[in-house]
Amino acid sequence: KEYNSSATFLSQIKADSAYARGYTGYIVNRDENGYLLDNGSGFISNQKVKVGVLDNGFDIYHPDLIDNIVKNDNGNPYGYNFDYGPCRNGDTKNCYAFNPSNDGSGLGKISLYNSNEEFIAHTDAVYTRDMYNELFKQYSANYNWDDIMYDPTPYLLGDEVDSNTNFQTNDHGTHVMGIIGASANGSGMQGVAPNVDMVGINFTETIINTNDPLFKKAGETFVEEDVRVVNMSFTMSFVDENSEKGQASYMINKDFSDIGDANILSTEHLFKNLVSNNIVTVKAAGNKGNDYEADTLSGIPLTNIFKSGSEYDMTNLFITVVSVNSNNNLAYYSQKCGTTKNYCLAAPGGDAITGDLIYSTVQNDDNHEKDKNGAAYGYMQGTSMAAPVVTGSVALLMGAYPHLTSQQIVEILFTTATDLGAKGVDEVYGHGLINLDAATSPIGYLSFDFLDNKQQNTYSASALNLSKSVSAKILNILPAKFTVFDEYDRGFEINTSSLFADTSKQRRHLFENDFKAFMSHGKKTVKTGNNVSFAFNSSVSGNDIYSPYGFIGVDYNLSNKFGVQAFYSENTILNRGEIFTRTEQNPFISMDNAFGLGFNYKSDKTSFKLDYTGGKNNFFEDEENSDLYDNHMNAITSELSYNFTDNFSVSSILGNLSEKSSVLGMIGNDTFDIGDSNTYFTGMKVTFNPTDRLSLSGVYYRGYTNTSANNNVFSMSDIESESIALNATYKLTSKNNIGLDVYSPLRIVKGSTDIVL
Repeated sequence: KEYNSSATFLSQIKADSAYARGYTGYIVNRDENGYLLDNGSGFISNQKVKVGVLDNGFDIYHPDLIDNIVKNDNGNPYGYNFDYGPCRNGDTKNCYAFNPSNDGSGLGKISLYNSNEEFIAHTDAVYTRDMYNELFKQYSANYNWDDIMYDPTPYLLGDEVDSNTNFQTNDHGTHVMGIIGASANGSGMQGVAPNVDMVGINFTETIINTNDPLFKKAGETFVEEDVRVVNMSFTMSFVDENSEKGQASYMINKDFSDIGDANILSTEHLFKNLVSNNIVTVKAAGNKGNDYEADTLSGIPLTNIFKSGSEYDMTNLFITVVSVNSNNNLAYYSQKCGTTKNYCLAAPGGDAITGDLIYSTVQNDDNHEKDKNGAAYGYMQGTSMAAPVVTGSVALLMGAYPHLTSQQIVEILFTTATDLGAKGVDEVYGHGLINLDAATSPIGYLSFDFLDNKQQNTYSASALNLSKSVSAKILNILPAKFTVFDEYDRGFEINTSSLFADTSKQRRHLFENDFKAFMSHGKKTVKTGNNVSFAFNSSVSGNDIYSPYGFIGVDYNLSNKFGVQAFYSENTILNRGEIFTRTEQNPFISMDNAFGLGFNYKSDKTSFKLDYTGGKNNFFEDEENSDLYDNHMNAITSELSYNFTDNFSVSSILGNLSEKSSVLGMIGNDTFDIGDSNTYFTGMKVTFNPTDRLSLSGVYYRGYTNTSANNNVFSMSDIESESIALNATYKLTSKNNIGLDVYSPLRIVKGSTDIVL
């Protein structure tokens, strides 16, 4: 319910995926290498990421916020108020006072006094007393900073509550806090990171021009509180007549002393403190419309003191945020990234035109309408609402991966953002829409962790393409899951079965395979003399729809007893022109683009054949993934046959198969490189012709394979394999036969496999 009530921003950034993985802002127990640790009560600690919020006040007692506000030793929520307010009734302690000049003009400057009633600084500008009173008219008559220094509740007299949005001006900070971290307590709405500790600093725009000590104090306080990320949903713009549409760009290569804007100058010490402590700043781009780039303050990382390579390098420590509507288009009011594009993200910030305002917490006072649970909420839009969506996301990732630096967390958000607008990083949307599903998913190459040493070999490219029986046996003894690490050393649980590809699934259906072979067997023989003949199949030319089953060969008879052969075949099923007789096919020889040379001797009772065959691995055909089976194979086969009678013969077969990076067609990649292999095989074939028309035959093969793999992660050894085939063929006419094959494909019957996970 809460997730759906916040759907205008939570579903759009796919926050549910991060929640499903256990990430909500709590710090996950990990060591410095990213390994999950169980501290006795689980992997999730009771510690929360601290988030700083610099805004115009916060209702820290709101029912949906109080659980996620920092607490003092007594368990009471607190924040900070660095707005001293006006000096009244002769009090000059921690306040602003009007100091008239002595020339009787009635003009003067506004001065700031510290807790010892000592003068700290004054404005450069000159004011009248009426102007001073106008500046401070929003402060109540009893405002006294000394009494509320740790109470960040909104104190300025704001506008009346809007009956449509349930919002007033000084609700701004409370609304922002709710988007970041409202609790998932079954009521109202929830923030992006519903389990964080928020440190609110109530800060109105300063009137002291240079190096304002209050901004400096804010930075120091965030550091003391151990805050990891700070939200700034406000804008500051320095605009001259030539730079109104290029505000952030004004800051490029500027020295701070050359900026010429008092408010921006006053932030120097604030940002120095944040950068020095690797605290991320998330900054709203501004609401002046699509024709404008981000405000001047968003250009801070472009200045000489904060740019890449500088003393206070802000690379991946500053994020400018533009606002998109529910259609992922730039909201009508939002400024664009502009020159901040390389550190800019887009996030949902509401849009009245598309009717998707952001629903979040507002002051829980008597001025606002409350829900049935007694809590007040309201609707807003703005880059002020988009920025806390990003801030909450940064905090959530910091809790999920505490071993990563702040810079790495920001880099992940940039890398995984959903691209919007022009392809790549652009001046409207920057890196694109924040995406918590992608940000909490593996990035880049994945590595295994074997024997306590992370391997450079990658899971992404690692796989074992094994026969079905082998993979089933291995999976039966392995754990169901294992861990891989992405390029940020983030561990991810992977199903072990995802490592294995079943070669039988990548082979064409056996019936289809045999049918095509049968249909394309039209072998033609042409004799060019008494000693030479050519045989071919038309599919070699590419005109046969059943290619690749083409064949071309030549026989040369040296005498009536001796002959030599050469052939090229698109598939070794046809290397002898025998199409539908399994007993004539050697199960250890299965190649694509095969070529061969042969020698044969034949006498009355005895015949002998010696063949060489080479080609690409075709044990498991798969045209779509043929690159997996592109390894080369070589085979030498000898066959000695003896005819006991005219209708009964026995053949003995011996041979060797040499495979490149495969074992009987089984292939491993990268970490699971299976290595080269040699298979020594033997076979026995019996042929019996009880009549002139009927022929019966049977063959049994046995093979022994060893590998050259030298891998401390995966190895196979002592593999024994076998195959059996039976055939009955009946000659109907001189050209037509009918036959029956019964056979078992080559299968592994014995062997050892070692896998170390």
